[in-house]
Amino acid sequence: MKEPEIPENESYRQAAVVRYEILDTPTEENYDNITELMSQITGAPVSLITMLDQDRNYLKSHHGVPFSESPRNISFCGHAINALEPLTIIEDATQDPRFSDNPLVVDDGVRFYAGSPLVTPDGYRLGTLCLFDMQPRTLSKEHQAILINMTRQVEALLDLRYQNKLLKQTHKHIEEKYEELQSFANVVTHDIKSPLVSLAYAANQLEDDYGNEIDTKGLEIVHSLQESAGAVRRYVDDLLDYYTSDSLISNDAEDVWLSDIYDNVKRLVPRHAEVITSDNNLIVRVNRLALLQVLVNLLTNGIKYNDNTNPKIWVSFSQDDREYRFIVRDNGHGIEEKNIERIFDLYETAGAQKGDKRGTGIGLATVRKIVRQMGGDIAVKSNIGEGSEFAFTINRYPSPITLYR
Repeated sequence: MKEPEIPENESYRQAAVVRYEILDTPTEENYDNITELMSQITGAPVSLITMLDQDRNYLKSHHGVPFSESPRNISFCGHAINALEPLTIIEDATQDPRFSDNPLVVDDGVRFYAGSPLVTPDGYRLGTLCLFDMQPRTLSKEHQAILINMTRQVEALLDLRYQNKLLKQTHKHIEEKYEELQSFANVVTHDIKSPLVSLAYAANQLEDDYGNEIDTKGLEIVHSLQESAGAVRRYVDDLLDYYTSDSLISNDAEDVWLSDIYDNVKRLVPRHAEVITSDNNLIVRVNRLALLQVLVNLLTNGIKYNDNTNPKIWVSFSQDDREYRFIVRDNGHGIEEKNIERIFDLYETAGAQKGDKRGTGIGLATVRKIVRQMGGDIAVKSNIGEGSEFAFTINRYPSPITLYR
């Protein structure tokens, strides 16, 4: 008997086997279907998917035999992975000096073998897809082609398995980084907001207690401190909203009345503006918290940066089989055309300001992020002197409900 030679790149080949994390794994239907099908097509009683480990031949799928591994030094597959041809065929092992006294031949009665190497994209031979028979036989050209083609399918399954492993690792890494970011954001927010609250309180107390004793220049400094503290606090709040908005999408969808959504929005936005809504008597299936944050942000902006003496906001709703569509329109000053393209970019304010309150450039970036996570998109139309119109869509969740009350 001639033992199979150990490949020159064995350490790298073995590392590739380990990399695929397939040794000693439970049976899997996708692999078992292939070995069963190969036996049915070719008539060979035994069909295997093998992985050559350090000192054993591990059988990932074994159709026709009850065991899941055998010694590598007596394996036919150990020879097949070293062959230059895409297919190794032994028609009668008793007539082949390499195998005539092999225990698989002498003790187990193996006569026929056909195996095709399983090759990784970077060229390492992990094992084989192979056939065994207890009778000498030939393998037709058609069946040879099928065996080679099915080997490519096994390789595709193995590569898919490996890519899925990498994807899970990447996903886990992203989750860990996201948790770190949330923790960091919470700590930073607390560490920044606490002194800001103290600063604003001190400035207010200074004005209340000593305002009559401070000259005009001094009062300007106090007001500047108050405004700066407020601006930084708004920036921190908006920044935290942006980086924690992903957690909103994890909430399940629920059936809610639009009228309840609108009532909640109206309670959360400045009350000096008139908010006009339509289609209130509809039930929609949405992520309520995510939709609330989008609407509150859009309405707040429409009011905050509205220089009209009678600010108004109109909210309309429509739907089709695939998505919900909301339009939020205001009667403010409008947005210059040159700023339309960048208004949703993070940290871009597009000149949005009213009095001393300048936008942080984070709110609309958060809105677009949430909308896209809900499967939709957002766009804006605006004319100077006529106001702005924000239209956004979100995907309908399964089993949408359309009712009236």
